[in-house]
Amino acid sequence: RAPGAIILGKTVTTQFACMDPSPTRNPWKTSQTPGGSSSGSAAAVALGMCMFALGTQTGGSIIRPSSYCGVVGLKPTHGR
Repeated sequence: RAPGAIILGKTVTTQFACMDPSPTRNPWKTSQTPGGSSSGSAAAVALGMCMFALGTQTGGSIIRPSSYCGVVGLKPTHGR
């Protein structure tokens, strides 16, 4: 916030970043899941609600939802 960023909102995630599916639906096929724990972030970008979103990844929680929703997910190398 200090550099002038504006936080727009918070998207849904799964509890403890695993197992239970979130209520978010895939924006391109609502009968299917948008992926893992960062599914709300991927769905929001796919719908054009925001230009980018932040998410976290333990297993495939960024790369899977981004591919399911047709957007790009960037997972930096751990520890660098």
